[in-house]
Amino acid sequence: MTVERVETITVALPTLRDFAVAGGGVTARGRPPIRVLVKVTASDGSTGWGEATPIPSWTYETTESIVSTLTHYLAPAATGLPLWDLDGLVVACDRTIRRGWSTGMPLARAALDVAWHDALARSRGVSLGELWGRRRHDTVDRCWIATGDDAGALAESVAEGQAHGYRHFKIKTGLVPGQDETGEVARVAAVREAAPTPA
Repeated sequence: MTVERVETITVALPTLRDFAVAGGGVTARGRPPIRVLVKVTASDGSTGWGEATPIPSWTYETTESIVSTLTHYLAPAATGLPLWDLDGLVVACDRTIRRGWSTGMPLARAALDVAWHDALARSRGVSLGELWGRRRHDTVDRCWIATGDDAGALAESVAEGQAHGYRHFKIKTGLVPGQDETGEVARVAAVREAAPTPA
């Protein structure tokens, strides 16, 4: 069984609010961010999906560079390889986009890698967790990222997450310009107070 086709699809996702990491903005309300989906199709008809999130404030890869790398370099190198040959995929990617100071287009490669694993698991009729021998649960609890510059805003963000059924919360630190360690600790404490350890 071999890989017959690797496709890239760009999708604009709706954004409900602004979101940032320490490096800068990730999403802005009203401006749908672009995600790059990768679909791997094997000769037995099995398909797998992966995704790359271009965030220029976090990595050098953009929507255009991810699509170009996948379409013109990685997809041709991967097509025709045995689906079971995960090491062969890594070697093909390394030969096509050489490692430099970084992995060499890590987001594009990761999207292809995840899609490849997904297709392999589906071809065997199992989940990725089962393929890896790691499945221990039938469900996965998701995590809500609490946002806000002060305790009140953070509490509101946690309450919104709780209203959507989230029980686990995290917070990004280092986002408020000039805020010292004491201020960051206070923000984390505010989330902890609004979202005590779940039962």
